[in-house]
Amino acid sequence: MTTLTKDRPTTTSVHKAILPEGDVRWLQWTDRAILDDCGTIVEFQSSGEDVTNLKVAEEALKESEERLKMAVEGGKLGIWDWNLVTGEETFNEKWADILGYSRQDLEKTLGIWGRLIHPDDRAEAKRALNDHLAGLTPYCETELRMMSKDGRWVWIHGRGKVVSKDGNGRPTRVIGVIQDLNETRRFREPLQQTKS
Repeated sequence: MTTLTKDRPTTTSVHKAILPEGDVRWLQWTDRAILDDCGTIVEFQSSGEDVTNLKVAEEALKESEERLKMAVEGGKLGIWDWNLVTGEETFNEKWADILGYSRQDLEKTLGIWGRLIHPDDRAEAKRALNDHLAGLTPYCETELRMMSKDGRWVWIHGRGKVVSKDGNGRPTRVIGVIQDLNETRRFREPLQQTKS
């Protein structure tokens, strides 16, 4: 607990309170030292506020973030975030790792996503993205090849969605995921050949 002094005349703390009927409430207390003209503490004031709803919301957000983190790690998903206004692209570590890059490699290069797509897959990727940006599809989804740092072509499954628009309804931000499909395609192709 922080002690009130003339150098620190106000403190705030949150405490858990259990009511007689067993309900849990979270209370935020603000304690203030009142100083005279010489800086001597002459009085203390304290006020409290019930912040249970805020605390419950914080806990729910924390749990949701933990579940998302586990899902992303378990699914081996690379996450990307594209600001359509500034052109800025950000990627998580897994996105970079799927293609053999570090995040630092990617952060230096604006528009790297488009440059890494295999030339034969660019038209389809562009069509899927433009259809989604125009509101024709609920999300953008593609299977395509991207060049890894060592020059290999890596098959990925990509899916993205517009998450914000401007006042005129134009998309301003798209967020999505990629997943490495090389293993899946290695098993799928022989199966497709036997069905033919």
